[in-house]
Amino acid sequence: MKVAETTLTPELAKLLLERVHTNQRKVLHYKVGEYCAAIRRGDWVLIPDPIMVTPDGWLINGLHRCKAVVQTNISIPVMICWDAPAEIFDRIDNVLPRSTGQFVREPNANVRGAATRVMLWYERDFGAELSGNRPHYDLHRMLQAAGDHKEAFDACAALAVASYERTGLSPSLTLAVYAIAYENGYGPQVREFAEEIVHPEFTESNYPARVLGARYSRVASRNSRRPYSEAWKALVIALNAHILGKRMLRLTLGQTMPRVVGGLALPKGQAKAGYGWSPTTERWAASGK
Repeated sequence: MKVAETTLTPELAKLLLERVHTNQRKVLHYKVGEYCAAIRRGDWVLIPDPIMVTPDGWLINGLHRCKAVVQTNISIPVMICWDAPAEIFDRIDNVLPRSTGQFVREPNANVRGAATRVMLWYERDFGAELSGNRPHYDLHRMLQAAGDHKEAFDACAALAVASYERTGLSPSLTLAVYAIAYENGYGPQVREFAEEIVHPEFTESNYPARVLGARYSRVASRNSRRPYSEAWKALVIALNAHILGKRMLRLTLGQTMPRVVGGLALPKGQAKAGYGWSPTTERWAASGK
């Protein structure tokens, strides 16, 4: 087989789509949409996975790339093989997929990898649907983002896992929310909030972390997969209330996906009024209780 670099133009893509292999998999429209978005942003890069065409002109690999080029009407660089044996059709893609967590060396690698996707969604595609595997970002961008957020992940990963053990809310989504607040300057408040989730006995019933914990417990949540949008709203609303020093009787989610509170925080290392870090118990404790 001979593989060569070429430019996949809209005209060539249309020509290839006229003879799609009869056993080709169904079009994944969300994947075409992801490719279209990357092409329009200028993020498309040449990868060694070739578009494959049999000697008699059947397209056996590259369907989604061809669809994306036609939809965007923008040319992209590709590798292409014009003499692919038809018998390899059933073997294409039968390899172990790569994930960000496979390349992360720190503890909780898979949680960090999944949290990276949530961070990119928050920064780039906040209006898009958020689910367990969407939006999709290429591995290069994921690894770059994982490095960019390493400090926040280092500071918040254990807190996110501990919060998950209590609430059953996705640890990767929890890590992303905590990391965003940490990078906004609210590191001490994130630690307070996580400690109050794990140790509700140190708080009053109207503290946001306690209200969140009362609504979601791992015993009740571990056998039910809650929508990411619900988990995001609940966690962000409760954490924002904690950061702003508010109290709540119940957790009302509403329809809007909230942003994590931003702006200047208290001086680094300083907790909110009425709290102090105890080096002996390694917990935040409210004064005057």
